[in-house]
Amino acid sequence: CLCLCLCVAPFLYSQTIAEVTPRQKILHIKFTKPTMGLAGNTSARDTAVIANRYPTAIVMGSIKTSVIPEEEKYIRGDTRVLGFTVTALTDTTCSITLATEFALRGGFDGQLMKLAMRCTGVDKIAAKKVALDNNKCLKRLRTALETRHSKLDGQQHEAKDE
Repeated sequence: CLCLCLCVAPFLYSQTIAEVTPRQKILHIKFTKPTMGLAGNTSARDTAVIANRYPTAIVMGSIKTSVIPEEEKYIRGDTRVLGFTVTALTDTTCSITLATEFALRGGFDGQLMKLAMRCTGVDKIAAKKVALDNNKCLKRLRTALETRHSKLDGQQHEAKDE
């Protein structure tokens, strides 16, 4: 499910707006308002993406479309890439790899803000927090996938025994 992969950021919801093909969907993702430091006083973000599902990966990128108009209380972020690969390690375990680049836009786009964040180290603190949150979420996702696989495997064995 495309929505499973969206646990990497604190999001309010993800909505499928259109199905382009069975493996390609247009999604509207709304993220919660930032909570750290100066970012806590900024607006929540949203993004419109085209999501492509492959056998072992999901890859998304921002699009501009009239079917997802910008909303006043959200700043439209730029999802340059958001992708996952899932690789089986054993019959019961897997590895998940995440690649993401998201531009917050709004006040964070200004050169003065970027310089201030870099000089004060806030950029590194924020990056570390995002990395830790993403890691926790990927562990939860991996556990959910492995649990689902174990349950399906157990059901298949039960069906064979009958």
